[in-house]
Amino acid sequence: MAYLTKDDGTRIWFEDTGVRDGPVIVFAHEFGGDPRSWNDQVAFFSESHRCIRYAARGFAPSDIPADKAFYGQDCSTRDLEQLADHLKLERFHLAGCSMGSFTSLMFACRHPRRLVSLTLTGISSGPDTPEEHEAYRAYITGEIAMISDDLADGTARWFTQDPANATFIAKHPQRWAAYLERAVYQPHHGALLTVSTLHRDRISLRSVEEQIAAIEASVLLIWGDADLPGVHQASTWLAETLPHGWACVVEGAGHLVQVEEPERFNVELGQLLKETNR
Repeated sequence: MAYLTKDDGTRIWFEDTGVRDGPVIVFAHEFGGDPRSWNDQVAFFSESHRCIRYAARGFAPSDIPADKAFYGQDCSTRDLEQLADHLKLERFHLAGCSMGSFTSLMFACRHPRRLVSLTLTGISSGPDTPEEHEAYRAYITGEIAMISDDLADGTARWFTQDPANATFIAKHPQRWAAYLERAVYQPHHGALLTVSTLHRDRISLRSVEEQIAAIEASVLLIWGDADLPGVHQASTWLAETLPHGWACVVEGAGHLVQVEEPERFNVELGQLLKETNR
């Protein structure tokens, strides 16, 4: 196993595979998953690209700090920054899903010229108004309550009851069961600390509109038409705000497009790579 030891002492696990001197794609996973959420993409693109995926802090096999101070969006963005620096990645492609999408976008805001392309799957925004903020905090409080007593049972109920996963469950029950098994495998305290910091404190995308508008990379916004309204709203707004952004809505899919419909996702990402000539 390969690890990067961060400046705060946290070890971040990563895998570096594929064509060694090929164009680089970095994959950032979602809250419910881990680096294995990108299995289909790594298997496909590693024949022509160098593929790097990593486990976010709080998710095995990366370290799971016990201190809440070691979590949050800045920590997560710096993890990606320092991994790219450690691997001496000058310009590269970056793809994220959900939580990983938000971190990928924050990286792009800090480094608007460092990416060749950016793919954001199932991204959402933090609240814009006081009313939205109150509702958002209530939703996060519900998440925490559901997984606090028993992570495995609570996580299974949370993800299974989420309407954004309904199409996945209906179409691919065996694939969903495998995904859910990975989700409940994650250690309890890492999941709770991630939700109570990174999720709870998520900023509004409009608060960084100027930085988003400065991103020079080609950006693909991809989401399922059965995903939650917040994902539709955030993705549509980003596609309109980014200088080189475009939207792809996958019919009959929910939140986890790269896992639920990997072939379609690979086609769209492959087209983006072709368009950027890398």
